[in-house]
Amino acid sequence: MPEIREKPYTSKYDGTKLTITIPGKRNWFQVLFLGFWLTVWAFGEITVCRIIAAGIFTLITGNIPAENITGILAISLFVLLWISGWTLGGTVAISNFLWQITGKEIIEVSKDILSIRYKIFSFGKPKEYPFQYIKNLRSIPVIERDFWGRRKNSWWWGKKTGAIAFDFGAKTIHFGSECNEAEGKMILNEIRNTYPQYKNS
Repeated sequence: MPEIREKPYTSKYDGTKLTITIPGKRNWFQVLFLGFWLTVWAFGEITVCRIIAAGIFTLITGNIPAENITGILAISLFVLLWISGWTLGGTVAISNFLWQITGKEIIEVSKDILSIRYKIFSFGKPKEYPFQYIKNLRSIPVIERDFWGRRKNSWWWGKKTGAIAFDFGAKTIHFGSECNEAEGKMILNEIRNTYPQYKNS
């Protein structure tokens, strides 16, 4: 008999709302690679920041010959642009790393509100959608993941896609980003069984 996979999420109904918690899926190759890369990134970040600080101090103290100032300013501009890109790349990598280690997608559903929150540690602001504006709540085919575990045509941990969607005005909202199609249907059924009004949304 084929193995039956248990649902990868937890759900709890407290009488006033249904809370569904989906942990981030870990790609251990990516976690190890990012851990190593971030070590190198931190070394480069600290080193370049120290160089910039030393250059600023030298400019302030006026210990540079006047004929060298133009060249030094050009080099400084290049370094500032480089460190900006390096910092941005590190921020994205840190977010991805922390999401896979501690990330959770938390869906809270009540008779009036559907809330979606992407949580890393205790951070992550929920987005709330009033029931009266939610239309066509449905499960959808899951977008294929690439080698790094990211959903294709989405950003680094797939938060713009998911196995469940609904229309909210002129926007389509996706959630269940770590679920496959069958899991998305299970979540959708739990929502509709708890709050039947979502069947006709």
